[in-house]
Amino acid sequence: MLISDRLRDHLERTLAVRVTAPPTRIARGYGNENWQFETDDGPMLIKVARPHLNPEKLRMAAGAHRAAAAAGVPVPELLHVDPECPALDGRSVRVQRYVEGRHPVEVMITDQAVRQFFRTLGETVATLHTVVADGFASRFGGRPSFARWADYVAYRVPQISGRLEAAGGLPGLDHRALFDRVLTLAEAVSPVVQPRLTHRDLYLDNILAGPDGGVVAVIDFDIAEAWDPLADLVKLRWQVWPDYPPAASETFLHAYATELPARFDDRIWIAEVLELVNYVANGLADGGKPEFTASARHRLDQVLAA
Repeated sequence: MLISDRLRDHLERTLAVRVTAPPTRIARGYGNENWQFETDDGPMLIKVARPHLNPEKLRMAAGAHRAAAAAGVPVPELLHVDPECPALDGRSVRVQRYVEGRHPVEVMITDQAVRQFFRTLGETVATLHTVVADGFASRFGGRPSFARWADYVAYRVPQISGRLEAAGGLPGLDHRALFDRVLTLAEAVSPVVQPRLTHRDLYLDNILAGPDGGVVAVIDFDIAEAWDPLADLVKLRWQVWPDYPPAASETFLHAYATELPARFDDRIWIAEVLELVNYVANGLADGGKPEFTASARHRLDQVLAA
C-alpha cells in the first residue's frame, strides 16, 4: 500500500475525520516527510519522521510544541502524536492543523514588511522564552537536567569534543583551548542564565508569515531544548540578519526586550561556539550537507575573529 494511502487510513481512524481530496506531498522540511490532507474538519498536515529516529526525541519535541502553544506562541495546533506508529512500520507520526502561511522571504518585499516581520518575530520569541524549564537539558523536559548553565555546558562539551575528535578535529583550531574558554565563561555567566524553552532552529525556513509580513506561526520544535534562550539568536545572526539592513536586527531586539539581557555578548558567544562547533562536528562525522558544514565553519571563524 502506498504511504499516502496508509496515512489516509491512519488519519481517518485516529481522528475520526474523512479525507475529501487526494493528499499533497510537501517538499519543504528537512528530516520529515510532510503531507497535506484535506478533510471534513479542515486541512491537516502529517509529519512522518525518518526511519529509526529515537521516538523519545519526538515525545520531547511534542512536549516543547505544546508548552509553546500554552504560552501563547503562534504554532500549528498539534492534534495527534504517535511516536511509534504501527501503520508506518514504527515511524513517528504527528498530525497538526495546516496553517496557511508563506515563507518570510516571499512577503518581505518592502521596508514596512521587513519591519513588521522582525518586530512580530521579536515579540514571538520573547513569548517563547517565558516558558521556564525545571533545569538545563538536551531536550525540553529531558534528563539529565542541571540547575546551573555551567554544569550543563560542562556536560555537553565532552560530547561535542568527542564527535569532533572522531572526525579528525578542526584544521587550524585548537578546540581544547576553545572549550576551556567556553567552560570558564559559562561559569562566569551562570548566575544570570535561567533555563527556558529554546527552539534552537530558528531561521526563516521554520517561520510562516502573513501577507503583511507578520509572523503567523513558528514550526518544527524537533531539536528544542532547555537552554540559555539566547541560543535562539545563533541562526538569526548567522543565516538571516546578514541578508537585511541593520534595522532588521535592531527591530527584532527592541521588540524582544526593552534592554539587552545581562551578559548578552558573553552568552551569545558561548551559544554560538557550542552550536557552530556542534554543526561542524556532525557534518564532518556523517559527511552530509557539506555546504552547510562549510558555512558553519566560516561563521565560527567570524565569531572567533570578532
